[in-house]
Amino acid sequence: MKDQAVKDQATSKITPIHGSRNTVIRAIGVSVNDGNMQLLERLTIAPEERAVQLAELKGRLGVEELLYLATCNRVEFIVATDEDLTASDVRNRLLDFFFSKGRDFDFQPTDLKTANGAAAMRHVFRVVSALESLVVGETQITGQFKNALQEGIELGIIGARLEPFATEALMVARQVRNETELGRGSVSMASLVMSELEEKDALDSTTRVALVGSGEMTVKVATYLKKFNVQNIMFVNRTISKAQALAERFNGTTICMEGFLAAPPELDVIVSATSAPEPLFDVAFHERLHGTKSGVYCVDLAIPRDFDEVFKDSFKATLIDITSLQSRKDTNLHKKFREVDKAREIVDGAVSKFQRAHIERTIRPALKESYQQSMEFALKTCNKMLDAHLADYPSEVGAHIETLIRKVVGFSSAQFGHAVSAHLCQGGGEHTLTEMCEEAKRECFPEGQPETAEQGERLQCPMGHGSIEKSAGREDVAKADTAKEDVVIEDPVKKCPVKKVANA
Repeated sequence: MKDQAVKDQATSKITPIHGSRNTVIRAIGVSVNDGNMQLLERLTIAPEERAVQLAELKGRLGVEELLYLATCNRVEFIVATDEDLTASDVRNRLLDFFFSKGRDFDFQPTDLKTANGAAAMRHVFRVVSALESLVVGETQITGQFKNALQEGIELGIIGARLEPFATEALMVARQVRNETELGRGSVSMASLVMSELEEKDALDSTTRVALVGSGEMTVKVATYLKKFNVQNIMFVNRTISKAQALAERFNGTTICMEGFLAAPPELDVIVSATSAPEPLFDVAFHERLHGTKSGVYCVDLAIPRDFDEVFKDSFKATLIDITSLQSRKDTNLHKKFREVDKAREIVDGAVSKFQRAHIERTIRPALKESYQQSMEFALKTCNKMLDAHLADYPSEVGAHIETLIRKVVGFSSAQFGHAVSAHLCQGGGEHTLTEMCEEAKRECFPEGQPETAEQGERLQCPMGHGSIEKSAGREDVAKADTAKEDVVIEDPVKKCPVKKVANA
């Protein structure tokens, strides 16, 4: 893990996406695992407010693109930006945006986790593959990420830089699901809720349950309740038509939100998963609540939370929230640790593959230009040599030599490209893309052969065979200081020596 962290840090500033600029992926986020629910709630933007707030946030952050992911247990800000804007810069601007009126609760800036480059890629791939979820292997996160991607595209805050990366993350999640058994069995936040209620003997055919909200989580909980043969399910929503649609699907009853809050019926369980900005169930609702002698189980799956703090220490209710469900995460992970290892290998391989592909795409124009310059120089030098030393030989000799030169230069350019790509993927500290290219070039041409030469300058053969002195009208082939044998120029057709340079 330590070696991986060093490697990720090394590549943090060299993760090109598209185009000629050195664009970097950075991820900033907070989850329920970090233990600061208030910060998680503050960073959660209600769906109906995202169109305006996300556009403003992107401008305030100064990033090129922004993908915003908000679930019931995490918030992620995934950005594409140039290498001069660090993840810490983005984090600090985030805090300025969400706390423009000052802090009203305690937290540290480091409560927001940051990741750069390859580390950010790995983090996002793990999140979308449900390796960072409370329920490892759950499938809901993949759908939520896909919706976040689509939302960003529609809002115009995601384009040619983040879209390919996000699409790759979804493909990695699919590969993890297909090649491991992490998704086998009951794997979702709803399944954790059911396990918790079952452990408390709160589920049977007579259990009276109210489901508040009409989203995907409500549907999942209702589906599980039917598996436990729960017959009395009441759907609560501000839009009664949404509640009626669910009631028809699951053979339940309905009530509008206002009526439920004013006069709650006698219940055993309330499960709430809404996007309300403030708690729905306050002190007044707590006073009106009544159920069995053992109290009402109140399950809060909302971010921000739907239940007021008063429910934590209540004799009338037992609060089950996302934080209390964390204890089941470690048990879930222990059962699946072998499959998790397989998934990690898939993620690591995908990060390397994605990074290499985009690096090669980014440096391709520079390599093409380098190839053209090298070819021009090599052919020019070859023609001068032919004119000076092989003028009496048939034209086919020159054609064969030219073909050989093209193959050698092409092979060298390809090797140079692979070396650059390998250096960038394996890490190069805090070097820029240009510096990394120069380092790879020095490895390919250890003798430092220049691409051009001034009159009178000696051009060293990179293999140490000899040197050519550029003069006004001709090139003399001379033996290099390190050469142990004479340099022989062969006719590529007749395979016989053309000129032999004796020892100096």
